[in-house]
Amino acid sequence: MMPSVPSLRRISIVLGISSDALMGVSPSQVAATVDEAPPDGSLSPELRRIVHQLRTWSPKRLKVLSKVLTVLASSFED
Repeated sequence: MMPSVPSLRRISIVLGISSDALMGVSPSQVAATVDEAPPDGSLSPELRRIVHQLRTWSPKRLKVLSKVLTVLASSFED
């Protein structure tokens, strides 16, 4: 049994996981994203600028960035 849309939204926010991941939907099965995300006042101006720029990137380019960030993050765990 699947939860209602509002319940699924609350669950995904509390857990910090996308609703797609909760439902087992892969990125290739998801429709193209919307140009504008809902406003999020909790993001710093720097982070909002970065997110705005990343929204224009292709999935391939985002995947490369994700790998680079993973390597960088692991280098700071020492």
